[in-house]
Amino acid sequence: MENGIVGFVVFIGFLVAIFYKLILDLKSKSAYGIITPSLLIAILSGIMLNSMVIDTLHWRHLWFFLGLGMANFLLGGGGRYEDTRN
Repeated sequence: MENGIVGFVVFIGFLVAIFYKLILDLKSKSAYGIITPSLLIAILSGIMLNSMVIDTLHWRHLWFFLGLGMANFLLGGGGRYEDTRN
């Protein structure tokens, strides 16, 4: 991390908090507009796995999806959704 150990700890705490809230919302079947917590978890997990081998600091989509996850804290959970698959 460019900001040393403090920046690293804050960034990891940020990621843990986002994933924790997304998992809680997944269990309560909350939805945020047209995106579900399971989709955000899948996207962010894929980006995190990919970032182990590629520098992701300047990837705009990483920061965009982290922002979507963080918006959950600021705006609260969305409405409930029903599984309509047969």
